[in-house]
Amino acid sequence: MAARDDARGALLDLASGYWRSQAIYVAVHRADYSVHFRRLEPEAFRLLSLLRDGASLMSAIEDAFENSAMPEEQQAQNVELWFRTWQSLGWFSSTPTTARNAVDGDPGFSTTANASAALAGDPGCARQDELGASEGKA
Repeated sequence: MAARDDARGALLDLASGYWRSQAIYVAVHRADYSVHFRRLEPEAFRLLSLLRDGASLMSAIEDAFENSAMPEEQQAQNVELWFRTWQSLGWFSSTPTTARNAVDGDPGFSTTANASAALAGDPGCARQDELGASEGKA
């Protein structure tokens, strides 16, 4: 039997009296010339990691909740809250990049940088799978 201490991110094994550590997920970011960290749920950490590694938004969301015990309704609410929070922290931003610039090798183009624009339905944000189809077009 164990007792959880959320402030410490640990479990106290009541039989032995020893603390057992648990994984803690954080994102470290800069704001106003200071370094901050934000504790994340495991699914949120996986989602951000997958997006950072170039996964599409849809596959990142699906993979982040694979084997999660979180109910589907709660998953949808959390994804909405997470992206709202991440957008307010400046982790995602809309950039005026066209599909042609992305195909031409524009180093400013990033799937993760445009994630909020894609969520908001920004027509200037091209999906990765559409980029190949626009190659060679003016």
